[in-house]
Amino acid sequence: MSVSPQSPLGVVQAVLSASEERNADAYLVHYLENAVMRRADGVVLAGKDAIARNFADYVASGRTRHVDILDSLSLIRDDTALVCTRYRMTFTGGAPSEPIHGTSHDVLERQEDGSWLLSIDHPYEPSVPRDGERPSRRAELDDAQEQQGRKSSGTYER
Repeated sequence: MSVSPQSPLGVVQAVLSASEERNADAYLVHYLENAVMRRADGVVLAGKDAIARNFADYVASGRTRHVDILDSLSLIRDDTALVCTRYRMTFTGGAPSEPIHGTSHDVLERQEDGSWLLSIDHPYEPSVPRDGERPSRRAELDDAQEQQGRKSSGTYER
C-alpha cells in the first residue's frame, strides 16, 4: 500500500522510520512544539524538548525497535486528524525479547503549508489478546487494580 508522505499516516510512518534509524532530527521534525506523548509506563511528556530527551534516552539505551503496521485507520476533519494503527513491535539489544502487539492513537494538526504535525502521540496501548495470545499489559493493569480495589469505570491509575 502506497501512502503519501504528506498524509497523516505518512507522517506516522516517517516517525517510525526515523525511530528505527535512531535519527533524532528526522524524528522530531514531525512534532509540534507543544506536543504531548504518553510513554508505555504512563508518564506523559509535555513539549518537544521532553520528547527529544526521551528519544535521546532511547538511543543511549542501545536498544532498537522495528514496527510493522498491521492495519490502520485515519479520520480527518478540517485541520485535525486521528490516526489509529494496530502494530507488531520487535526489539533488539534488550528487553522485551518477545514481540509486542498494540495499538497507537495519534492526533495530528494540519499546518498552514498543508503539512501535518503530531500534537498527541499515544503509541503504546496494548491490544486485546486473541485466543492463544498472552494477556496484554492493559489486562495485567486491570487485574492488578481490581485486586487493589482501585479500578473505576474506564479510568486507569498508574
